Order: sequence, then C-alpha cells, then structure tokens
Amino acid sequence: MFSVNFKGMPNPKDKRLAKIEMILFRTGYNRTPKVLSITGLYKDWDQKTQSFKAKSSDSVSKNQELLDLKVKYLSVAESWEKEGKEWSPIQWSHCFESKKGPVAAESKPEKVKVLTISKCFDIIIEDMKNRKRFKNGKVISSASTARNYHYCRYTLRDFTKEVYNRSFSTYYFRDIDEQFLLDYVLYLQERGAKRGNKGGVNERVRQFYGVFYYSAKMGQPDIDTSIFLCVKQHYKRNRKTTPKTIPYSIIEQIEEMDKSSFSDLEQFHIDLFLFSFYTGGMANI
Repeated sequence: MFSVNFKGMPNPKDKRLAKIEMILFRTGYNRTPKVLSITGLYKDWDQKTQSFKAKSSDSVSKNQELLDLKVKYLSVAESWEKEGKEWSPIQWSHCFESKKGPVAAESKPEKVKVLTISKCFDIIIEDMKNRKRFKNGKVISSASTARNYHYCRYTLRDFTKEVYNRSFSTYYFRDIDEQFLLDYVLYLQERGAKRGNKGGVNERVRQFYGVFYYSAKMGQPDIDTSIFLCVKQHYKRNRKTTPKTIPYSIIEQIEEMDKSSFSDLEQFHIDLFLFSFYTGGMANI
C-alpha cells in the first residue's frame, strides 16, 4: 500500500503563508515529507480536503497543481509495483530529480541501491581497515575499530538466529525498531551474565548506532536513529568521572617532603615528576 497526501502548516519565515509538504507513504517504511514550492495564505488552507478553500482563480490553479503532482507520483509508484521493483519512499521523493535539476515525468527514476545492514557492515568495515588518521604526531590505523565492528556483527548474527530464528543477512534498516534494540540489549546482558561479564552492551550498541550513522551518510533509505533513544543510556558517554588533576597544594607537599628515606632512583623519579609539572606538563617519559 502506498499513498500521497498534502500537509499545510504556517511558514516559519512568514506565519501568514502556508508551507505545503507532500507526504509519501509506503507500508513498512517511514513517511517521507517533501516540501513543495506551492504556497498561499495559511488561513485559506483546508487540511481535511488537503487543498486551498478560497474560490479565487489562483487557488483553483494551485489545487490543480497539487492534484497533477499527486497523479504524477502515484503513476510512478504503480509502474514500480508492476515491475516488482524494490523501492522506498525516499527514492520515490527523488524520482523526478537529477543532478541537473527536475526532469520530465517520462524520464527513468534515479536508481538507488538499497543494501542490507550486513552489506553496509561490509562497506564500513572495509573503509575502516584502510582509514588512517594523524594523532599526537603519529599516523594511527583504524583497524582495531574495524575489528570491533566485526564483533558487533557477530553478536547481531547470533542474536537474530537465537531470538528471532532469522538470518541477520536478510535484515534491512526498515526492519529495525525499538523492540529489536531492547531485545538485543537484553540478549547481550543475559549472555554476559553467563560468561561473568557485562556483555559489552555499551560498546555494541554504540557500534550498531555507528552503522546507522555511516549508512545514512552513504544515502541508504529508511534509517531512523531516533529509535536508539530507548537504549540511550548504553550509547551516550554520560558517566561522571573523577578529575585526574592534582591540586597545587599536593605538588608543594611533594616538593617539601623529607626524601632522605628514598633511594637515589626514587628521588630522581620525584625530581623528574616535579620538573615535568613546572615545565607546563611536559611528558616525563
């Protein structure tokens, strides 16, 4: 099932005018809004009829534009259904666009390859294996991060097989909802308890969120990161930590203490620590 509806709301830039959105829907996917260039007085917009209620020639013309637009988009969806094409509302919203701008209705819609989550894992992991960054004067590899994403996928593979009796390789982003995440966290916690650890819940949830984040940047449809709010405590680094700084009064005590009972090497370590402090935090190594 699919549908096209119109929604009017006050334009943020001018409350007197209406901001019209076309809402594209297909069963199993999130609704996709598309802002239209068609506008008019907000007081003339009728949400029930999804049209302008004024009887002026201008309103009649705008209502006809909306109707033509609806028919045009529905015809594309109907043709895709007949072809047995796998498509999403996001692809539908861009079907009359190209890099050069709007194209004619008879043009072929832009093809967007919808990947499974497992395939997205492959791409992200491969990218991380080859990614390097410069930190503290050294070139750092992201290979260890790639390994962690591997482990995350392994836990998801085991989870979907044991809990849902379904292969993880068949999951798309549209299949993931809040209940899936809650069940996944519970699975990790129970498995961790059997092994005498915490199950790596925080790390795995953050990595799974990372897959959503990177896949969205890749242009994959049906990605809704807001579902992670139900497990927010596991992927947000909001734990309070004790500051590791040393008060200056302690530094003074170390400097003035009686060091006669220390060996020459221990005294050297203390002097080196104080030297590092007074030179502005130079690494004592």
